[in-house]
Amino acid sequence: MQGKALRKYIESNFYAVDRLRQEVPEALRRFRDPEQLVFKAIGEFWKEGSRPSKINPPLLLPRRGSILLLEFFVLSGRPTVADSSVKQKAKLGALSWLKRLVKENIESATAVDSLGLILYLACFGIPKEFGSKDLCVLLLKSNLKINIDVFLKSSILVERIPGVIKDLIRGEMYLEAAELSCYFGLTDTFPPLPLLSSGVAKVLQTGTQERQKYRDLPKSKV
Repeated sequence: MQGKALRKYIESNFYAVDRLRQEVPEALRRFRDPEQLVFKAIGEFWKEGSRPSKINPPLLLPRRGSILLLEFFVLSGRPTVADSSVKQKAKLGALSWLKRLVKENIESATAVDSLGLILYLACFGIPKEFGSKDLCVLLLKSNLKINIDVFLKSSILVERIPGVIKDLIRGEMYLEAAELSCYFGLTDTFPPLPLLSSGVAKVLQTGTQERQKYRDLPKSKV
């Protein structure tokens, strides 16, 4: 079965997604070069962004099918190997995807875009150009509560998370660090309570500073 045929099979069986989660990862384990298959199957669906799909129904099925295929590839336990012919092409795709999101304001990225890119990285690797804050934003917007079990299947993603949390703490993003620590089971290394305490203290300090600035303004400007 060719990649696009596999994606179309997924698209035609959305009603049985639980069955697909059993069938497709098992099928991918049997392919000699599943990385190439998946990479060709998904194409560059992400170039259009997620918002245009709301008014362009023909994009909906391929987008959903591609994201599910990325999920199934993660579940298959077959991440891209270091010398894969897909690796460099996937890196360019990931950077182009990130560039679009940054241009659109990554803080307002949709859940679909965020989930799609995180799964893409979990499948094909995380370029060094991806900063910890970028990864944090994407993870938190990709509905961790629902998708964490899939993310934990990716050694590529799991190995990167401790470094992300360390960078968040250095950047005083304590609440975000605590959330990732809990979801990725790293509470022994990064205890959430001290992080939450630091986060609350930072919020209170910021509030105090803002109130002081307001009081210091000339009355004519207040």
